[in-house]
Amino acid sequence: MGKSVTIHCIGRGADGLRYYAMNKVEIAQELHKAAKEGRQITSWYAQTKIGCRILGDEFAVHFPVPTTSLSLLKLVTCPVCTGQGCNGRYRCPVCAGSGICKLGNERKWQTWQIEDMKQRGKK
Repeated sequence: MGKSVTIHCIGRGADGLRYYAMNKVEIAQELHKAAKEGRQITSWYAQTKIGCRILGDEFAVHFPVPTTSLSLLKLVTCPVCTGQGCNGRYRCPVCAGSGICKLGNERKWQTWQIEDMKQRGKK
């Protein structure tokens, strides 16, 4: 049997879909991915105390927070996939398929790995 994981923040879409995030970067990435697909995330709620800190300390657990009241991080276009994120077969590991990431996030990989990712993304 596998381990169970408690997701800190869960987003609710206007169409009833759920979006999962463990930190502010993932919240911004999920919002960007949903917007690219033509969907809208209307609210987020926290499942844990850490989720409350991510959304804002004034909110309680399981209290829905409108997306418009969140303070989001400024993210940049992914330098590896140049904002495409996913080409249908290959998902960029630097930006988790969203096309945006934190500045300098590509520094976690070696140069040869980044070149390989760029080649796979073009196929």
